[in-house]
Amino acid sequence: MNDLEQMWYLLDIVWDNFGCNNISLNWDQIGKFYSHPVWPLNGLFIENHRASMDQRHAISDWIVNSKFDNIVEFEGGFGTLVSLIAQKNDLKIDVYELHPSAFGLKRLKEYNNISFIKNLN
Repeated sequence: MNDLEQMWYLLDIVWDNFGCNNISLNWDQIGKFYSHPVWPLNGLFIENHRASMDQRHAISDWIVNSKFDNIVEFEGGFGTLVSLIAQKNDLKIDVYELHPSAFGLKRLKEYNNISFIKNLN
């Protein structure tokens, strides 16, 4: 099993331990899943996984080259993608994240152009 598959396996274990499934959605349990420490671990993994970072660089380059005035990232999680965008451009970035990690919130405070929002109005 490669590193990526091992990360997915850890996520699956936590998903199963909370009794989550994609047929009968229990939002309380799903919230616990997305608040679990496995998510910051996943974020750290992504930032050290070449293919994952290559994808995020390609997406961030496309966003920057598209010359948007502002963007909203839905469920931005760890903040990897928005931090890449913020490093490349000063456009206004809102992150809508129902379960932000303390680490993700702290690390994105260094960017003046990134804000967390609580609704999509």
